[in-house]
This record gives sequence, structure tokens and C-alpha cells, in this order.
Amino acid sequence: MNVDKREKIVGWGLWLVLAVVIIIPVKGILLDGIYAWHIRQAVFQQMMMECLVIALVLLGIWLCLKNPKVRWCLTAVVCLAFIWCHVMFLPLLVSGVYAGYLYLIGYSIRGRLLKISLNYSIFADFLLGCCSVIVLFCLLSLSGIGSIPVLKLAVTVTGGLAFFLCLPEWKLWWKEREGFGSGMKAGRRYKKTDIILLVFMLLMLLIQIGRMNISVDFDSLWYGVRSEYMLNNGHGIYENPGTVGLVYTYSKGMEVLLLPLSDWSSHSYLISFNIWLVILILSAVYLIARFYMGHGWALTSAAAVSAIPAVMNMSITAKTDVMTLAVQMVMILYLLVYLKGKQVKHLMISGGALFFSWTLKPTAVVFSTAVFGMSFLYLLGTGQFSLKASWKQWGLMVPFLAALAGIWSRTMIFTGIPVTSVFSSIFLKLGFHMKYPFSELPLYGDSAGEQSVFSYMVKTIGKMLLLPAGDDMSHVVFAWGTSLMCFLPVAALVLLVCLKSGKEGDKNLVRLAHTVLIPFVLVCLVSLGMLGQIDGNYFLLLYVFVILYGFGVVSNVAGNGLRRQIGLMLIPMFLLNLTMTAVSNWSWSLGFTPIQWVNQGSYNHEERQKERMLASGNAKIWSILESDPENRVIAAGNHPEVFAFPCNVQSYDDITSSWGNVALVKTMDAFVEYLDYAKTDYIYMQAGEVAADTRCHELMGYLIEAGILTDVLYENGNMLAVVDLDGEYSLEASKAYDMYFEKYQAR
Repeated sequence: MNVDKREKIVGWGLWLVLAVVIIIPVKGILLDGIYAWHIRQAVFQQMMMECLVIALVLLGIWLCLKNPKVRWCLTAVVCLAFIWCHVMFLPLLVSGVYAGYLYLIGYSIRGRLLKISLNYSIFADFLLGCCSVIVLFCLLSLSGIGSIPVLKLAVTVTGGLAFFLCLPEWKLWWKEREGFGSGMKAGRRYKKTDIILLVFMLLMLLIQIGRMNISVDFDSLWYGVRSEYMLNNGHGIYENPGTVGLVYTYSKGMEVLLLPLSDWSSHSYLISFNIWLVILILSAVYLIARFYMGHGWALTSAAAVSAIPAVMNMSITAKTDVMTLAVQMVMILYLLVYLKGKQVKHLMISGGALFFSWTLKPTAVVFSTAVFGMSFLYLLGTGQFSLKASWKQWGLMVPFLAALAGIWSRTMIFTGIPVTSVFSSIFLKLGFHMKYPFSELPLYGDSAGEQSVFSYMVKTIGKMLLLPAGDDMSHVVFAWGTSLMCFLPVAALVLLVCLKSGKEGDKNLVRLAHTVLIPFVLVCLVSLGMLGQIDGNYFLLLYVFVILYGFGVVSNVAGNGLRRQIGLMLIPMFLLNLTMTAVSNWSWSLGFTPIQWVNQGSYNHEERQKERMLASGNAKIWSILESDPENRVIAAGNHPEVFAFPCNVQSYDDITSSWGNVALVKTMDAFVEYLDYAKTDYIYMQAGEVAADTRCHELMGYLIEAGILTDVLYENGNMLAVVDLDGEYSLEASKAYDMYFEKYQAR
């Protein structure tokens, strides 16, 4: 059978596969499943109509106009109008300026002080700047002067110094230019497919920007946007906040870095930093893809990543996944640069990115290390590894290692081990000891339950690939890799089996890809068996690998005709992904932030939270807690609604749920000991949220009777009491105990 006939058969087979992988989720998720109600709502349909109009306008600009200046200016006008009317102008501006500051710090260190040239230096400079600023914040905190106003002052001073340090070089660069806009006079020749892909990526970014204000999710409200109280309570990151929940012990590299953005009235100042990181990710994906494929398919790879809900929906949360993926992309990019040029300075940046990722997310210690470790073994096995470097090149590693030490030492000081979560049991076996009150934090184990590991894995993988439905997929459906994760591996396998490679490519790069990819997939499979709760965002790096590998095979194996067919197959796939991204997010919100042509440039989340708490009868209580941001409160009530108070608040659930230490409330004495440890100032109980027959309700009564909770204030059924650890039983305390059961509105 000749090649053309084989390609035709393969093409028809892939069309059949495409139909199956699209029909199953469309029917099972959108038409009859979890999002069936959502896609029928007018607000969602208006959102999709707005997306269609924006896409058509942008395509019209780029397809109909030839002048590059006019194209870019009109594109900027359309995007700025969208950003303004959806109340995101100031958050994007401020976070963008801060991202520029981080780049400037890194450039000053690498380009001006160390005078080291690097390929794709903008990525290295950004990471160097991030780590250097983290180190600066750690040092200020260690000195006891790490309050957020001081950190902002430090940013202003160091930013000014870096600007003047780099000013002579920029002046020289400006003089050497032929004139402003000279690079655009000739204009770059964009193919129609390039334009469509670029517009698609821009549209995917605008979708997230347009709904960021109304999409603050459970976890972001719980611990992501409260760094000004829970990470830095006025004196720096090493002041023990008195919390016990597992999430408060995670490595806080990103949260420390973004402390200057954490105390603004809008949460979007902090969250919108992720938008700039997504742009970095897409740029890095394109550059990585260029090592393995041509421009067109590399751009398609970047567009495919922008179409993955698991990646894009993370950009409107305060979680660290997007930044972790960005750092991992830079790590991989510089590994490839080193492999091509054998310059140790690029390997230094890659290794530094590995250490930086460890400061961001506990799971990065597994996934990042797996990728870098297998790459290291490949370099070592092929004789391509070298550490012959100058002291300046070794100096590139200092900010990364110092940042890792600063962040891990915080967890070590509080808990007794440098990294918590899945690694707790490992460190305990190595002889470490968990400190009070973290001795009973959860350790993650096998999630297969009574069924066999094999059947559990097959069932789970099948759901993750085609139909993430059911309770076990509740954290996958809005952070899904989509059917693209099924289609691309099938397409790659069919092409490799049925067709011969049309291009040889760089065998060194191909071997590295296989050396890394196969063990990494195995690591991901093992993690599926270990995790009690599977979250789609755990596998962002795997999704990117699947895209790069799949399109790498398509671009190098398929003939021109089959490649064009596969390109057409991506149209319905991308449309499905766009719909899934638009309808899904971690907060289950629908549509965009309502259009406001006249606005203040940002959405005031703190004011909205205050309005909700006052409406629920907490005016006096709010006034008391608002008076001092360093007030420490344990709040029993709706989690995370009770976190709205502008001070250090941890919920009763933080202590007693699966991520806490329920032993702390087993007896009154145990709880009093914890109140002393946490330096708790107040206990708050939300009206109608604590059942009368629960341990919480009973325990608060005991504390009032014992005189530990005094000056009890009741307001519309809500309760606020002052913690007095020296309190004693008394007649007044006994009367207060009786009044508690009369006044507090239990459910």
C-alpha cells in the first residue's frame, strides 16, 4: 500500500476518533451533564456572543488592514476597551508594572552586575528578579521589619536603583535604533492561520480577564488572597500566624513575592499577575516547540495550551499552579538551550528554575524534579553534562538557592519539616519531628480504596480523558485537559505505527524528549494512585507535554495533506475547548463582570464583602475586628464566608476538618492550650451556622462558663467574645453561660 493511500486511511480513522472524543463530552457534560443548565443561561450566551464579536473585530483588523502600526493600535484599542468596561484596567496595569519591576531587578543582576549574556534572557531575568525580591522580603522579615508598607517601600527604592543602573544602556540602545517603529515599517508577513491562532490566544486571555472580578473561588478566598493577614500579620513572614490548617503550611514562594499586591481593595490586583504568567507560558511553549517543529505547528502548540481549561482557568485563581507551570516551562526551555549549545550558564538557569519551583507548590518537588532529574541522567549518560563554570555563572544560582532557603525555613520554623503535604511521612521517617500543633496533619495515601489499583486507574484515566463526571471528578471538570489529551496521543500513536517519519530532526533532542516523557507519565500515574482527591490542575505539565509531543509527531511524520487534515480537525476541538473554558471555572460563576463604562478602574472586593457581612447583622462586630488588622480570630461558621473580616481569621473548620488537627478540640484544656499558642484575641460564631448538638457549640459554652470567653457580644444572632486565658469560673460567667444558649442563634 502506497503512502498516499495509507495517509487517506489514517485521515479517515482520525476523523472517526475526533468525532467520538467530541461527541462524548458534548453530550455527557454540556448537553445532558453538569453544565447543561449553565449553557442555557442568558448571561452565558451573552458572554459567548461578546466573544464572537471581539473575535470577528480582531480578525477583521488583521485580515483586512495591511499597515502593521494600524493593526497593533486598533488591537490595543479593542483590548483596552474590553478591559476597561469589565473593570480590570488598574489591576492589570499595576500587576504588569510589578512584573516589569521583577524583570528589571533580574536584568540588573544578570546584565549589569554579572554581565552574563543568555539566550532568551527575558525569561531568566524575570525568574532571577522574582527570587531576588523573595530573598529581600525574607531578609526584611527576618529583621522584624517585614510589614507590607515596608515591603512596598523596598520595591520602590530597589526599582528606582535598578532603573538608574540600567539607564545608560537603554539610552545607548535607543540611539542605535533607526527610529521609533522602524522595526514595524516592513511589517511581518503573517499567514492567515497565524492570525487566526494569535486572535484565538488573545480571546482566551480576554475571557479570563473579563470574568476575573466575579470568579474568586473557594480556595482563593480561603487562603489565596488573605496573605496580608495570614502570611504577613504586620511583622513579616516568619511571625507565626497561629494557624494549624495544612494549607497554611505550604511553601509560600508566590504568596511572599506578591505581598505588595495583597492589601489592595480588589483581589484582582493580586490574581491578575497570573495573566502575565500565562503570556510567559505561551511564549515559552512556542519557543520549546520550535526545537522540535516549524513555526506553524509551534504556534499551534501554544494556541492548544491556551485552549486547555486546566491551564487557563487557573489564571483567575490565587493558586500557585500557573506560576509553577511558568517556572517549569523556563526550566525545560533552558535545558534545551543547553543541549543545543553546551553552555553551562544555561544549565544554571534551568537548575535554578527547578529550585524556584520547589518554593511554589509541594507537588513541584515531584513533577519538576522528575523532569529535571531524568534530563540530568540523560546528559550524564550521553557525556553532555558539565559544571565547568566561572564564579559569575555560579552566581546565577545564588538568588534561586537563597529564595528556596528563605521559603522552606518558614515552614521548618513552624512545623518542624521543610515541606508538608505528601512529603510529611518521608521527613518523619528520616527523623524529623512535627511541632505542636501540627503533629496530626493529614498524610496522603492510597486512594484506590477496596477496588484493585488497576481497575481504579483505568476508570480514573478514562474519566479524565473523555468524561470527567461524578463526585471523584468534581475538581477535574473545571480544570480539565479536555478531549485533546485523548485525541493527540491516539493520533501520535497511529502516525508512528502506520507511517514512516518524513523528517529526521535532531536525534539528541528526540532522545531527550523520550527519556523525560515516559518516566514523567509513569510518575503521573503513580500520583493518581496516591492522591485522595484528584485535582485537574495537578497535571498541567503533563497536558503541555502531551501537546508538544503530539504536535511534534504530527509535524514530523504526517505528509502535507494529512497535516492539513489534522489542522482542520483542530477547529471543532478548539471550539469545544473554548466553550468548556468559558462555562467552567473554580467559582462556578457565569458570564463576564457586568459592563461598566464609567468605573474607577478596579472592582472593590473588600467593600462587597463588608456589605454582605453587614447585611447579615455584623455591623458592631465588623467595627471591632476592623479596628486592628492584627486581631486574631477563630470563626465558627460558613467557610469561607467568615474570612471576610479584615484581620487574621481562621475558621473552626481549619482546626477540625481533614486538613487540620481535630485533637485540639477534644477537651476544653486542649483547646485553651491552642488558643494560647495561636494568641487568639476573639472567638466569633456566625448566626445559624453552628448546630446546637455539635462539639463546637458545646465547647464555646464551656469556655464562657469557665470565664475564658468574656465580654460576649450578641448581634442579630451572631456572637463575638474576647479570649481571656486568665479567666476563672464566677457567678457572672455562669450567667453568661445561660445567656449564650438564649442569645446565640444555633441551627
